[in-house]
Amino acid sequence: MDESNQGGMSPQVCRLLAGLEAGVWAGLAMLAWIMFGSALSNQPVWSVPNLLATLISGRSWRPGFSVATLPGLALLLFTSGLVGMLFGALVREPRSRLRVRLLGLVAGLVWYYVSSALFWQKVGPLLSLYSSSQSLLVAYLIFGASLGWYPRRWRSLQCHPQTEPPTVAPAPDPGPGSPDG
Repeated sequence: MDESNQGGMSPQVCRLLAGLEAGVWAGLAMLAWIMFGSALSNQPVWSVPNLLATLISGRSWRPGFSVATLPGLALLLFTSGLVGMLFGALVREPRSRLRVRLLGLVAGLVWYYVSSALFWQKVGPLLSLYSSSQSLLVAYLIFGASLGWYPRRWRSLQCHPQTEPPTVAPAPDPGPGSPDG
């Protein structure tokens, strides 16, 4: 097996892993923007992760960081990783960084509307108190632009199509009358 192929991982697995890594990094960039936007608007910086945590745990909302914040952070990073994997599966081998970046922005917009329907609509009144829809839209666009890191992640895994190692023909048997036998 070729060592540069990470133990023979298939190209599909490499794309999924690169997408997962890009998605998690993009989720962290999105979280940083959300926290920055919350601080700028004099809101608790953990507001949005705490709102997400209320979807999972059903506990009442709290403004500061606590153990109850962790499920919200986990949900954000988990869904970011899943979206990144889907992105990696759809983009395949990146050829143009600009194309990947534009596709990432489209993916960010699509994910904004999907997550609005899945998550944000359920915490609607609280969300409008602690974050604006424009700030969330910017966060998802940052997420999409950050998915543009996918080609770098893909190359770092050294994902190349698997090639079979060359076969070596066995040496002919010298026979009983030869000096080697």
